[in-house]
Amino acid sequence: MIHVRGKGKLIGELRPADNEWLSDVIEIRSDYDEQLLSTYLQHEDEWIEIKTVRTESPRTRALNIIKGDARKLYALSEWHLHKATVHSMSTRYPQEVEEELIREANKLDKLATELHLALQTQAEDSRSQDDQTLIDSMRSAAQKMIREGREMRIKLSFELPPTHGNLQYLIDEKQVQIAGLGKRIPLTGERQDYMQEYAVNDRQGSPLWYAHFHYDEAHTPKANYTAAHLKTKEQRKFSYIVQLDKAKTAPAIVNVHRGQIGKDLAERWFLPLAD
Repeated sequence: MIHVRGKGKLIGELRPADNEWLSDVIEIRSDYDEQLLSTYLQHEDEWIEIKTVRTESPRTRALNIIKGDARKLYALSEWHLHKATVHSMSTRYPQEVEEELIREANKLDKLATELHLALQTQAEDSRSQDDQTLIDSMRSAAQKMIREGREMRIKLSFELPPTHGNLQYLIDEKQVQIAGLGKRIPLTGERQDYMQEYAVNDRQGSPLWYAHFHYDEAHTPKANYTAAHLKTKEQRKFSYIVQLDKAKTAPAIVNVHRGQIGKDLAERWFLPLAD
């Protein structure tokens, strides 16, 4: 174990001086496949990272070990899908669910590749069809994880109150379209300003949410809005004051959702549609 300034304590393996290194060095390797990550040389009381480390091929693992790991990881694929499904029922961050499955899919795909390469070193007549079936099954499971992770993220992005990030994702995935809704209208509530409204529609043209851009005056340049936020269909015309008036008791006050819209999203997808 060594202590590196800015990185804290690191656990590595001592490599004695040889033809390549004139002094003892510490090599830090990944836990998974022993790949060399960094090398450190002691200088007085400090350990200094050697930036130009030697290029080395990953250590080759025994075929039977790779097969065992592959079977174990593949056997867990459906469990990971179930775990992600359960996670999607409670999280407010759809991206987490997709990323969780992408990580597991990448592990499967990487191990399938390692198994494939290991089999290529064997005589052709000694290769088993079961091994190739395992590789194909692992790749199919990885693709399923990626596919279902995307589907879960899209579904959750639709179900949760709208946010900038979720809207941007749905736009990128071509799941929604933006439509302008007429000219600015004067507001008579607590703001007493002007509002430009847009609809966020699904691919069939049905409104999912609404976007409200507020302006001081009827003819204020469209880029000079004072606020821009997303609202649910149910709260399209709700304001905090309206809800406060309707509430009979303090605990009954309903929070009005306003998902803030960032400048890039506003300028790219909303403002060009303004009258």
